[in-house]
Amino acid sequence: MRTHEERQVLGWIPGSVCLASELVGPATGLLDTAVVALVCNSGRRARIVAEEMEGKTEVEISWLEGGILAWAEAGLPLISPDREAGGFEDIDASTPDAVLRTLRSCFVAELIEGPLRDDDDCDPIALFDRAVERAGFSPTQAQPEDLERLVELLAAASRRLGGSHDRIADNVTAVTAVIERLKA
Repeated sequence: MRTHEERQVLGWIPGSVCLASELVGPATGLLDTAVVALVCNSGRRARIVAEEMEGKTEVEISWLEGGILAWAEAGLPLISPDREAGGFEDIDASTPDAVLRTLRSCFVAELIEGPLRDDDDCDPIALFDRAVERAGFSPTQAQPEDLERLVELLAAASRRLGGSHDRIADNVTAVTAVIERLKA
């Protein structure tokens, strides 16, 4: 519920997805979750939209009291352009498709090393492919912004599977730096 500009200034919660307030209702039908927590800068806009949506969707909508400012004050991890990114300096960022191939490998490896357990009935490749489809990503026509949306969806999926906020923040920060190289 924060603008792209607000997210760039204050950062964002790992695993969150940027969504304009007027899209909250329609987007709830596309989510793989029963609960959505809305976040704005102070909590006021998120509370208003959550209250307006009450009873209008099957998804339970709540909000983060105090917004991103309270999250940051509590010392919880944020993804931010100021955060140090490392480890992805040698990644091929020549085309969106090259970044997509790397992103797929990293996402699958991260899930296998992190939150997935042997008894989980989850195919990380299928999960990645579904996120690509949801993001509307087409390697032949993709723009860097399409990759940014895909990274948000993948971070959200990793968070739902139990990935740590800190690890997701580190990975998203590193991938965001690669996407910035692609834009240059």
